[in-house]
Formats: sequence, C-alpha cells, structure tokens
Amino acid sequence: SNALKLSETISGVTLLAFANGAPDVIGGFSAGGTPGGLYITIGNNFGSALFCAALVIARCIQVSTKTVQMEPQCWLRDIIYYILTSLVIVTFGLIGKITLGMVLGFFAIYLSYISVVIYQEYCSDSAKDRNTKQIELDKALIHEKMKNLIHNEDQNNSIGGENLSEPLTEDAKPRKLTLTMAEVKHIYNQEVE
Repeated sequence: SNALKLSETISGVTLLAFANGAPDVIGGFSAGGTPGGLYITIGNNFGSALFCAALVIARCIQVSTKTVQMEPQCWLRDIIYYILTSLVIVTFGLIGKITLGMVLGFFAIYLSYISVVIYQEYCSDSAKDRNTKQIELDKALIHEKMKNLIHNEDQNNSIGGENLSEPLTEDAKPRKLTLTMAEVKHIYNQEVE
C-alpha cells in the first residue's frame, strides 16, 4: 500500500480484502469438490464476515484510545453492498446452479464497489482541498487587513505630528500596539461584507 501510495480506504477494499479473503477462496476450492462442500463454503464465508463484523470491530472499538468515528455514507455503502451480494447468493441458491454470467455478475458487483469507494474518496479529498484553500485564503486576507491597518495607523500617527520613535514619557498615554481577536474578527467581517 505504501509503495503504491494507496489510501487506507483503497488498500482496505483491495489488498487487505484479497489477503483476508485468500484463505476463504482456498477453503472454497478445497470444499467445492466434496459432498456438502457448498454449504461449508457458504457457511465459511458468511461466518467469517459475521465474525469480523461482530467481534473484530467490537474489539477494535474497545481497545481504541480515541472516539471511533466513521462517515455515515461509508457505513451505508458497505451495508448496501453486503446486503446486495447476500441477496444475489440467495437468488443463486434458489436457482440451483451457477453459470459463467453469474460469476461475471459477482465480479461486476465488486468492481462497482471499488469504483464507488474510489469516487467517494476523491470527493472527500476534493472537499478537504477546498477547505484547506479557503482557510489559507482567509489567513491571507486577515494578514493583508492587519498590514493595512498597521500601515494606516502609522500614517495617522505621522499626520498628527506624533513621532513613534520618541520614547514614552510618564505623562504620555501608552499607545496600543496589539490587536485583540475581536478586532481581527471585526476587520475580517468588514472585508467579507
């Protein structure tokens, strides 16, 4: 994954899924030629999926030191595809035979799943990039406004005849040299308006 520069999501639905599913495929091939092997294969696949969904995820949540958060559309996407493939398997069981077209249908479902994952990842990255660019633009605007404010303050002080380089006397009123966050927000809001 690191060598291919894959994100965690993409590596999870491709490389990790292949690595996790390889023993199930080998077990399916081994059990496929024996009487009752189909039931062992189906039980193995659904049992391992149920085990991962129930116990592995529960344990990951339990040992996590931070609050576990996931985007709702990711959960929804995975559940929809899991239900879809389960219904297809039930349908094939009711038909009683599997053809080459059915096998290609499974590949099509998986390829569409990967496509949806990649699309959602792309949209998520684009939104993050837009937010980052907007934050940088906001910072640049605030910086520019602060520079203008300081420049205008210097001009006002020089017009009034006050020399900023002169030391303050005890009688002189101290000049304000910093901006509060409220003043920065006020400047920013004026710029936005």
